[in-house]
Amino acid sequence: MVPASLLTTDAGTPSTRRIFRRQQPTQATTHHARWLTVTLVAMVVLNSAVAGALAASSEQQPAQAWDDQPTDVQFSTPEDLQAAVSAPHWFVLEVATGKGIFGHQWDIPRPVASAVKIATALTTVRRSAIDDTLVIPDEFPLPLGASAGISAGQTWTIEDLLEALIARSGNDAAEVVAWHVAGDRESFVEMMRHDLAALGLGSAVVSDPSGLDDANRFTAQQLAILGATALTDPELGPLLGRTHVDLPTSAHQPSRNLLLESYPGATGIKTGYTQQAGNVLVGSARRAKRELVVVVMDAHHDPARFDDAARLLDHTFATTQLAQRSPTLETRGGSGSVRWSTGPVYVTVPRGSVLDLTWPWPAYTPEGPLLVQVLVDGMVVEILEAERHLVGGNGNEQAAGLGSALADGVYAALRSAAVHDELR
Repeated sequence: MVPASLLTTDAGTPSTRRIFRRQQPTQATTHHARWLTVTLVAMVVLNSAVAGALAASSEQQPAQAWDDQPTDVQFSTPEDLQAAVSAPHWFVLEVATGKGIFGHQWDIPRPVASAVKIATALTTVRRSAIDDTLVIPDEFPLPLGASAGISAGQTWTIEDLLEALIARSGNDAAEVVAWHVAGDRESFVEMMRHDLAALGLGSAVVSDPSGLDDANRFTAQQLAILGATALTDPELGPLLGRTHVDLPTSAHQPSRNLLLESYPGATGIKTGYTQQAGNVLVGSARRAKRELVVVVMDAHHDPARFDDAARLLDHTFATTQLAQRSPTLETRGGSGSVRWSTGPVYVTVPRGSVLDLTWPWPAYTPEGPLLVQVLVDGMVVEILEAERHLVGGNGNEQAAGLGSALADGVYAALRSAAVHDELR
């Protein structure tokens, strides 16, 4: 069953045009409108001059957009699953929607250790080319902890450094990219904070680019969104799933993320460990064009974090599915057409559930957007705005208006028939 949180939470960005509240119809709207369930794969021809087309494409890939205010998890966690997970804090996120599916204590800020390097990598790729080359300066202050073996006089590319900090968790690589991008650590950390705020993660605390400082604090939910953002970055994404990397200091070095070789379809992302943070993993996996991010925080001794992630991924893939529709409504008449569309709609639903959309069937062709209801097993979970587009012949807006006028007559006929059906 879809929880009530989806019915009431306003989590959409302006670009998605989502409305998460039921609109109260006016008396006139109630009198002149009837909601009809859309058959997404059919076209209904009204007459030779006016036609309505309702269609959806299953070929489109998920749009890469993120909510400024992430929602809570959509489904409750079975007790047997929670008992099998060693980590007290975890979160599973659907990459296509940016929304949580399952989670436990996901909203408590925790030290994240080297998982903060995901933010370091994102800030780097947004401000430098990955083929940039740099020479390590003399007397460069190299940090303690995990190292990629960087020393003065060596030549590295940004891609080399990103591989070193992601796969090998090199603290020295994180400090070098901070110096290269911003000139000093403090300025780079300010850039990281700016980038996190732009993702709606402004409450996360970041104090250094390597993760040695346990003052870095994120929730499991925030780490999941950060990881999903990295996965969808065209330059950084492909680096996250590499099981081995060739660095200027050593060849064929294995990734510290053991999930990449132990879990089928694993695509990333980053490990972390300090005594305060415990064992941290931001992992991901893809099956049949569907990708999930899983975050595990403060897990037991290895390989517990990888086992926890595998259990959570298995359960989520087995019990839920990603439903997709691309609704379009078109009226045609004379020399012009009017089309309403929302773009692709993605919803995580329990396996076996049915995703439907309903369109308003107004008394006349409206000048603005239409509201489209998204239903799972008959329950409204979202209300979207379908934008209006004039597609008149030869770009003739007047012709499109004529088509709308003709369509109004058909709407009136359909409305009369509908009323007749209801009264019989």
